[in-house]
Amino acid sequence: MLQENVLADQAPAVPATDRIAIESWNDKEISGTVRNGDAVRLNIYLANRRMVSLDASVPLVHFDNATFQVNTEFFPAACLRDINLTIEHADGAISSFNPNDVRHVSNAVPHSLYGGMWIDYPDWEERLNEKLRDGVVSETVAELIRTFVADGYVVIPQAVSPEVVAHVNDRMLDVWAGQVPGHKIEVYGESVQVVDVDSKYYSQAHKLLDSYAFIPEAQHAASAPAVVEFMSAVFEDKPKAFQQLTFEWGSQQAIHKDTAYVKIDGNPMSMMATWVALEDITEGTGELEYYVGSHRSPDYIFGSLSKWMEAAPQEHEDFLAALHADAEAYGHRRAKFLPKAGDVLIWHADLAHGGSAVTRHGVTRRSQVTHFTAAKNAPYYSRWSGFASNVRNGVEFVSSYSNVTPD
Repeated sequence: MLQENVLADQAPAVPATDRIAIESWNDKEISGTVRNGDAVRLNIYLANRRMVSLDASVPLVHFDNATFQVNTEFFPAACLRDINLTIEHADGAISSFNPNDVRHVSNAVPHSLYGGMWIDYPDWEERLNEKLRDGVVSETVAELIRTFVADGYVVIPQAVSPEVVAHVNDRMLDVWAGQVPGHKIEVYGESVQVVDVDSKYYSQAHKLLDSYAFIPEAQHAASAPAVVEFMSAVFEDKPKAFQQLTFEWGSQQAIHKDTAYVKIDGNPMSMMATWVALEDITEGTGELEYYVGSHRSPDYIFGSLSKWMEAAPQEHEDFLAALHADAEAYGHRRAKFLPKAGDVLIWHADLAHGGSAVTRHGVTRRSQVTHFTAAKNAPYYSRWSGFASNVRNGVEFVSSYSNVTPD
């Protein structure tokens, strides 16, 4: 389901009445009753922009004339603060309820219903000029930000030194030799498995998971100074690395948006990712591809409610198809990344990207992808995972698989 983000459809400023009773409002469900049993429509607003209007139940939302229940299990916890419900009654009255008394009165809202960073607001350029004037950012970083806002990504050539790249590649040999205990790997194809690293998986499609938790060299590669300076400026906070994927081969992953799968319980749109080339990448090896500017296409809302695919996995194919349709509708050019070793591409949370087709089989595409959010945010897995983090070079590293090795 595509959502056109329009402000004309704001929640009416109507106080709650005694005609509805909220029974629960948490990260599992929102539920309640309509005391007179005369409800005819349920409207759900997020930050005063309507997400869905229902006169009957849908998979994630039960609604009838007397009860309602919204499944929020796969909904960012931070966004629960900004939800408002209205019930339209048979006699024309409207009941409105939000336990946090949300009052959004400004038209300065981010592009996405689900939030954003300061660069995602209409006044981003004014704020950037203020930061330049106050010496908060350099002109070099400001120019990167302008490109990032326009295209949804930036490239920083040679951000990771040849020495660090060589050290990471050497340590990857140790990983495959079984010398790094506890390191996990995701093997994918017809099915997906997360298992201990074993050399028998080397030639298969795979991702090494959170290498930075086990080898400090991977932390150094992810925290190159120029990258940290840029991300710190955009996050207005210390970056937090919360997931890392190391590739030997091209993934051939379909064009997608990370926000469907990579979940943050804080501001879900406060996210960036880096793609570090661990060797010179050549065409035909499954190189990274993306739709330039696609981070500004409309939200795809799963199950009429969530940015996350798990809320309605049956819609996954529709979601993927919508990204190509958006690119055609909005004129987003398809491009590829053919970097030299040490080059870094940083992309916006909502940039549509994937792995192109492999036509040169047996040729490696060594690379490392790291997902970041602002330090104040928590990844979704923090609901159950409590491993120790580590700070290096101005980045906090945390993993869902292990404590992060400090040295």
